[in-house]
Amino acid sequence: IAVFDNGRGFGKSHYDCMSCLAPLRQCCLIRLSTLAKLIKLYQGPDSLSHLMRTSLNSDPIAPILLEPHLDALDRRLGKVIKAVSDCVNSKSWDDVVVNDGVH
Repeated sequence: IAVFDNGRGFGKSHYDCMSCLAPLRQCCLIRLSTLAKLIKLYQGPDSLSHLMRTSLNSDPIAPILLEPHLDALDRRLGKVIKAVSDCVNSKSWDDVVVNDGVH
């Protein structure tokens, strides 16, 4: 996610910079532990936006991000997972997902 939401994306909640996914699409490699975390954030029970909202609400200068920006996190996360899915569909699970042994 750090590659996809490096702060630049917070400026325009309605625009998703798809070129940020170029490394993932070109290499089609992701660690299993990273993919597992992304899927957990996507499926829940706690979404990425919920966790971020909860974390940011305790900041003295809250609100830091408006709701459209938090919603964009979940939308962009779906696009990251879709990119991984496209890689797996064009190659194979074993060629794309690297078992890093992290649980």
